Amino acid sequence: MNHQVESRGPLDSSSPEEAELRKHEVHEIYKAIGRNIVLLQQMEGMLRFLAVNANISGSPSELLAQQKQQQKKWKKGGLGELVDDYAKRVLVDAADDKESDGGHFSMSFRMCSSEQASGDRKKLLRRIAAERNKLVHRLPFDWIPGHEEGYGQLRSWLEKLWDELLQEWRLLRQQVLVVREAYRVLVMQLDSDFFDLDENGQREWFRNRGIALNAD
Repeated sequence: MNHQVESRGPLDSSSPEEAELRKHEVHEIYKAIGRNIVLLQQMEGMLRFLAVNANISGSPSELLAQQKQQQKKWKKGGLGELVDDYAKRVLVDAADDKESDGGHFSMSFRMCSSEQASGDRKKLLRRIAAERNKLVHRLPFDWIPGHEEGYGQLRSWLEKLWDELLQEWRLLRQQVLVVREAYRVLVMQLDSDFFDLDENGQREWFRNRGIALNAD
């Protein structure tokens, strides 16, 4: 006696209703993949921006050349490399936070938090980089479009990844906006006599432009 194993996909389902369900599942998976990839691409762009601009130091005349050098360095850096740089230069433990290196001018954007909080975020970002490779190169759970097997697991994995990506995307977006505002102020400073003023004069310069200063 010959036994045949039936493998049903959207084109050979046992009923139109089942075929429509499989079609809907395929659509949902592709939609979830697409939105995750878009967030990952945007996160990569923001990490690249922070790698280039979050930490600069030197004389005002050197800043542009330094920025161009950083842009060249990070033009082709992958997500994993960008995450490692971000973890090293931006995510720092409060106990390890240090002053600038003594250059004529320095601007550093760093997030100081407890060792545990900083470590947890580094681990999450590195895991996201690893999950990105799965998403792009080989989806987990061996799901085949049009088949039910592995669908639920893959859908749950994609939704969890989306939640984690969205959380990090929002944090990175806020940080990029802060650095861009800092550069806007820097341009204003370079175009004025700011660096020739004493401490009181610089405070007055900020006040006249409505720029709030943190209390020392």
